[in-house]
Amino acid sequence: MKPYVVRIVSHGSGVGKTTVGTHIVENLVRRGYVVGVVKHCREIDLEEKDSSRYIASGALRVVASCRGLAVLYVSRWSDDLEDCLAMLSTPIVVVEGFRDAKIGEKIVVYRDTEALNLVDDSTIAIVAPKRFEHRVRVYTFDELDELSQLVADRALDYVYQQLPKLDCGHCGYATCLDLAKAYLRGEARGCPRISSVTLRINGIEIPMNPFVKNLLRNIVRGFIASLKGVPQPIKRIEIEIRD
Repeated sequence: MKPYVVRIVSHGSGVGKTTVGTHIVENLVRRGYVVGVVKHCREIDLEEKDSSRYIASGALRVVASCRGLAVLYVSRWSDDLEDCLAMLSTPIVVVEGFRDAKIGEKIVVYRDTEALNLVDDSTIAIVAPKRFEHRVRVYTFDELDELSQLVADRALDYVYQQLPKLDCGHCGYATCLDLAKAYLRGEARGCPRISSVTLRINGIEIPMNPFVKNLLRNIVRGFIASLKGVPQPIKRIEIEIRD
Protein backbone atom coordinates (compact mmCIF):
# COMPACT_ATOMS: atom_id res chain seq x y z
CA MET A 1 0.00 0.00 0.00
CA LYS A 2 1.06 3.58 -0.48
CA PRO A 3 2.28 5.49 2.59
CA TYR A 4 0.54 8.59 3.87
CA VAL A 5 2.73 11.60 3.13
CA VAL A 6 2.33 15.03 4.72
CA ARG A 7 4.67 17.90 3.79
CA ILE A 8 5.48 20.82 6.09
CA VAL A 9 6.43 23.83 3.99
CA SER A 10 7.04 27.56 4.29
CA HIS A 11 8.74 30.47 2.61
CA GLY A 12 12.19 30.66 4.12
CA SER A 13 13.79 29.07 7.16
CA GLY A 14 13.59 29.72 10.87
CA VAL A 15 9.79 29.80 10.99
CA GLY A 16 9.19 26.61 12.96
CA LYS A 17 8.86 23.80 10.40
CA THR A 18 11.05 21.46 12.44
CA THR A 19 9.13 22.31 15.61
CA VAL A 20 5.87 21.38 13.89
CA GLY A 21 7.34 18.27 12.28
CA THR A 22 8.99 16.83 15.37
CA HIS A 23 5.85 17.44 17.43
CA ILE A 24 3.75 15.53 14.89
CA VAL A 25 6.28 12.67 14.76
CA GLU A 26 6.40 12.39 18.56
CA ASN A 27 2.60 12.37 18.74
CA LEU A 28 2.26 9.68 16.08
CA VAL A 29 4.99 7.53 17.63
CA ARG A 30 3.21 7.69 21.00
CA ARG A 31 0.19 6.20 19.24
CA GLY A 32 2.35 3.30 18.13
CA TYR A 33 2.55 4.41 14.50
CA VAL A 34 5.71 3.86 12.47
CA VAL A 35 6.94 7.13 10.97
CA GLY A 36 9.71 8.09 8.58
CA VAL A 37 10.97 11.60 7.86
CA VAL A 38 12.35 13.34 4.79
CA LYS A 39 14.04 16.68 5.48
CA HIS A 40 15.05 19.00 2.67
CA CYS A 41 18.27 20.87 3.53
CA ARG A 42 20.30 23.61 1.94
CA GLU A 43 23.43 21.76 2.95
CA ILE A 44 24.33 18.78 5.10
CA ASP A 45 27.17 18.24 7.53
CA LEU A 46 27.72 15.71 10.29
CA GLU A 47 26.28 18.13 12.84
CA GLU A 48 22.99 18.66 10.95
CA LYS A 49 21.01 19.46 14.08
CA ASP A 50 17.44 19.57 12.76
CA SER A 51 17.72 16.05 11.34
CA SER A 52 18.98 14.89 14.74
CA ARG A 53 15.86 16.38 16.31
CA TYR A 54 13.74 14.13 14.10
CA ILE A 55 15.75 11.08 15.15
CA ALA A 56 15.28 12.05 18.79
CA SER A 57 11.53 12.48 18.18
CA GLY A 58 11.21 8.76 17.46
CA ALA A 59 11.19 8.58 13.66
CA LEU A 60 12.20 5.13 12.47
CA ARG A 61 14.21 6.50 9.55
CA VAL A 62 15.27 9.99 8.53
CA VAL A 63 16.45 11.00 5.08
CA ALA A 64 18.07 14.44 4.88
CA SER A 65 18.49 15.55 1.29
CA CYS A 66 20.21 18.45 -0.41
CA ARG A 67 21.65 18.91 -3.87
CA GLY A 68 24.21 16.22 -4.52
CA LEU A 69 24.10 14.54 -1.11
CA ALA A 70 21.88 12.54 1.21
CA VAL A 71 22.67 11.46 4.74
CA LEU A 72 22.36 7.85 3.61
CA TYR A 73 25.53 8.50 1.62
CA VAL A 74 24.48 6.81 -1.58
CA SER A 75 26.84 7.19 -4.49
CA ARG A 76 24.25 8.81 -6.74
CA TRP A 77 21.47 11.11 -5.60
CA SER A 78 18.95 13.32 -7.30
CA ASP A 79 17.37 15.92 -5.06
CA ASP A 80 13.88 14.60 -5.64
CA LEU A 81 11.17 13.69 -3.13
CA GLU A 82 10.25 10.47 -4.94
CA ASP A 83 13.86 9.28 -4.62
CA CYS A 84 13.81 10.08 -0.90
CA LEU A 85 10.53 8.25 -0.36
CA ALA A 86 11.99 5.21 -2.12
CA MET A 87 14.57 5.02 0.67
CA LEU A 88 11.85 4.62 3.29
CA SER A 89 9.42 1.80 4.00
CA THR A 90 7.33 3.42 6.70
CA PRO A 91 3.52 3.73 6.50
CA ILE A 92 3.64 7.44 7.40
CA VAL A 93 6.19 9.92 6.08
CA VAL A 94 6.53 13.44 7.47
CA VAL A 95 8.35 15.65 4.97
CA GLU A 96 9.96 18.96 5.86
CA GLY A 97 10.42 21.10 2.78
CA PHE A 98 10.00 20.19 -0.90
CA ARG A 99 7.40 22.93 -1.20
CA ASP A 100 7.14 22.51 -4.99
CA ALA A 101 6.48 18.76 -4.82
CA LYS A 102 3.07 17.40 -5.78
CA ILE A 103 3.12 14.39 -3.47
CA GLY A 104 0.91 13.99 -0.43
CA GLU A 105 -0.87 16.58 1.66
CA LYS A 106 0.58 19.80 2.98
CA ILE A 107 0.87 21.91 6.13
CA VAL A 108 1.92 25.52 5.55
CA VAL A 109 3.90 27.27 8.30
CA TYR A 110 3.06 30.97 8.24
CA ARG A 111 5.58 33.77 8.67
CA ASP A 112 4.06 36.45 6.47
CA THR A 113 1.37 36.71 3.82
CA GLU A 114 3.77 35.36 1.18
CA ALA A 115 3.36 31.94 2.81
CA LEU A 116 -0.31 31.95 1.80
CA ASN A 117 0.81 31.60 -1.82
CA LEU A 118 1.73 28.02 -0.90
CA VAL A 119 -1.84 27.17 0.11
CA ASP A 120 -3.63 24.99 -2.44
CA ASP A 121 -6.13 22.13 -2.55
CA SER A 122 -3.62 19.75 -0.94
CA THR A 123 -3.22 21.98 2.14
CA ILE A 124 -4.83 20.52 5.27
CA ALA A 125 -3.67 23.15 7.77
CA ILE A 126 -1.80 26.39 8.37
CA VAL A 127 0.40 26.89 11.45
CA ALA A 128 0.89 30.49 12.59
CA PRO A 129 1.89 32.41 15.75
CA LYS A 130 -1.73 33.55 16.13
CA ARG A 131 -5.05 32.75 14.49
CA PHE A 132 -6.46 34.60 11.52
CA GLU A 133 -9.39 34.01 9.20
CA HIS A 134 -8.76 31.64 6.29
CA ARG A 135 -10.66 28.94 4.43
CA VAL A 136 -8.04 26.43 5.67
CA ARG A 137 -7.97 25.68 9.40
CA VAL A 138 -5.31 27.76 11.18
CA TYR A 139 -3.51 26.24 14.21
CA THR A 140 -1.23 28.12 16.55
CA PHE A 141 2.02 26.68 17.89
CA ASP A 142 0.13 25.98 21.11
CA GLU A 143 -2.28 23.72 19.23
CA LEU A 144 0.16 21.22 17.73
CA ASP A 145 -1.49 18.34 19.61
CA GLU A 146 -4.71 19.09 17.75
CA LEU A 147 -2.78 19.31 14.48
CA SER A 148 -1.16 15.95 15.21
CA GLN A 149 -4.61 14.46 15.76
CA LEU A 150 -5.65 15.77 12.34
CA VAL A 151 -2.60 14.16 10.71
CA ALA A 152 -3.26 10.86 12.52
CA ASP A 153 -6.91 10.85 11.42
CA ARG A 154 -6.03 11.63 7.81
CA ALA A 155 -3.28 8.99 7.74
CA LEU A 156 -5.73 6.35 8.98
CA ASP A 157 -8.37 7.39 6.47
CA TYR A 158 -5.81 7.45 3.64
CA VAL A 159 -4.78 3.86 4.33
CA TYR A 160 -8.36 2.72 4.93
CA GLN A 161 -9.51 4.15 1.58
CA GLN A 162 -6.95 1.93 -0.18
CA LEU A 163 -8.59 -1.19 1.27
CA PRO A 164 -11.55 -3.04 -0.30
CA LYS A 165 -13.75 -2.50 2.81
CA LEU A 166 -15.05 -6.08 2.62
CA ASP A 167 -14.14 -7.04 6.20
CA CYS A 168 -13.45 -10.52 4.85
CA GLY A 169 -10.88 -11.49 7.49
CA HIS A 170 -8.34 -12.92 5.00
CA CYS A 171 -5.71 -10.61 6.52
CA GLY A 172 -6.26 -11.95 10.02
CA TYR A 173 -8.05 -8.84 11.25
CA ALA A 174 -11.78 -8.56 11.87
CA THR A 175 -12.27 -5.43 9.78
CA CYS A 176 -10.44 -3.40 7.16
CA LEU A 177 -10.25 -0.56 9.68
CA ASP A 178 -8.42 -2.84 12.12
CA LEU A 179 -6.01 -3.77 9.32
CA ALA A 180 -5.40 -0.09 8.52
CA LYS A 181 -4.55 0.62 12.16
CA ALA A 182 -2.21 -2.40 12.28
CA TYR A 183 -0.54 -1.26 9.06
CA LEU A 184 0.18 2.17 10.55
CA ARG A 185 1.70 0.44 13.59
CA GLY A 186 3.95 -1.64 11.34
CA GLU A 187 2.18 -4.87 12.34
CA ALA A 188 0.67 -5.69 8.94
CA ARG A 189 2.05 -5.51 5.43
CA GLY A 190 -1.20 -4.90 3.61
CA CYS A 191 -4.38 -6.46 2.28
CA PRO A 192 -4.04 -9.88 0.66
CA ARG A 193 -6.97 -9.05 -1.62
CA ILE A 194 -5.08 -6.09 -3.06
CA SER A 195 -2.66 -7.46 -5.57
CA SER A 196 -0.93 -6.45 -8.75
CA VAL A 197 -2.11 -9.76 -10.25
CA THR A 198 -5.08 -9.17 -12.55
CA LEU A 199 -6.78 -11.68 -14.83
CA ARG A 200 -8.87 -10.40 -17.73
CA ILE A 201 -10.63 -12.64 -20.21
CA ASN A 202 -12.19 -11.01 -23.25
CA GLY A 203 -11.68 -7.67 -21.51
CA ILE A 204 -13.61 -8.72 -18.39
CA GLU A 205 -11.71 -8.83 -15.10
CA ILE A 206 -12.10 -12.18 -13.36
CA PRO A 207 -12.06 -11.96 -9.54
CA MET A 208 -9.58 -14.22 -7.74
CA ASN A 209 -9.10 -14.89 -4.06
CA PRO A 210 -5.71 -14.20 -2.42
CA PHE A 211 -4.60 -17.85 -2.60
CA VAL A 212 -5.16 -18.05 -6.36
CA LYS A 213 -3.46 -14.69 -6.94
CA ASN A 214 -0.37 -15.75 -5.01
CA LEU A 215 -0.34 -19.13 -6.74
CA LEU A 216 -0.50 -17.52 -10.19
CA ARG A 217 2.19 -14.98 -9.29
CA ASN A 218 4.56 -17.68 -8.05
CA ILE A 219 3.99 -19.89 -11.10
CA VAL A 220 4.74 -17.03 -13.51
CA ARG A 221 7.78 -15.84 -11.55
CA GLY A 222 9.13 -19.40 -11.41
CA PHE A 223 8.72 -19.73 -15.17
CA ILE A 224 10.48 -16.42 -15.80
CA ALA A 225 13.36 -17.39 -13.50
CA SER A 226 14.22 -20.19 -15.94
CA LEU A 227 14.57 -17.78 -18.88
CA LYS A 228 17.67 -15.94 -20.07
CA GLY A 229 17.87 -12.28 -20.96
CA VAL A 230 15.04 -11.14 -18.66
CA PRO A 231 15.52 -7.42 -17.88
CA GLN A 232 16.00 -6.51 -14.25
CA PRO A 233 14.45 -5.31 -12.08
CA ILE A 234 11.11 -6.81 -13.04
CA LYS A 235 8.40 -4.18 -12.60
CA ARG A 236 5.60 -5.45 -14.83
CA ILE A 237 4.81 -8.79 -16.48
CA GLU A 238 2.29 -9.16 -19.28
CA ILE A 239 1.20 -12.49 -20.76
CA GLU A 240 -1.28 -12.64 -23.62
CA ILE A 241 -2.89 -15.88 -24.77
CA ARG A 242 -5.05 -15.87 -27.89
CA ASP A 243 -7.20 -18.84 -28.97
